[in-house]
Amino acid sequence: MLSLDCAIALSTSEQVENLLAGVDGAAAKVLEKALNAGMATARDLMARRASERTGIGAKVIKERVWGKRATVAEPWSRARAGKIGWPLGRFPYTQEAGGVRVDLPGGSYLFPHTFVATMPGSQESVFRRDPAHMGSKMKGIVRARTDAVTDVIERISAEPEIEEAGRAAAMETLDVETKKVLASLTGGAT
Repeated sequence: MLSLDCAIALSTSEQVENLLAGVDGAAAKVLEKALNAGMATARDLMARRASERTGIGAKVIKERVWGKRATVAEPWSRARAGKIGWPLGRFPYTQEAGGVRVDLPGGSYLFPHTFVATMPGSQESVFRRDPAHMGSKMKGIVRARTDAVTDVIERISAEPEIEEAGRAAAMETLDVETKKVLASLTGGAT
């Protein structure tokens, strides 16, 4: 699972605390807001990059990208991408010779060595044989899935770009929110 943490350097945190020392709890709230902005940016960029690569819409991708929001008590945030793809049966599909054609939002793709079936206690879906699961109850038949968000992000080496975008968003929000608090203290003049 891909996991990107967003934190603010101790020296920056101390600077904000010193600037906002006169306002009770303001520094913690400003830091919390900045960390959450960084996490949201990283999460959005993860979804966008994976969407560009897989052809699956960013809205669907976001189902597999989660965020842990910062709080005053826990001043850090995290964006995580899932390690499991989406079942191909979730998308429109048709059985063809040599596999199943699945209509993903980015185009129609033929997935070789897959087949359509209804398994006991299951709805009709797209499956494939997996030798690693031959001893299981399903005799090696598993649901066919798309690539996972984590795999896509790692394959295109997008982690540094996503981390930097999250860090930049956090620092920008930190600057804006600090100025807002200072402006309220000085009656609008900073």
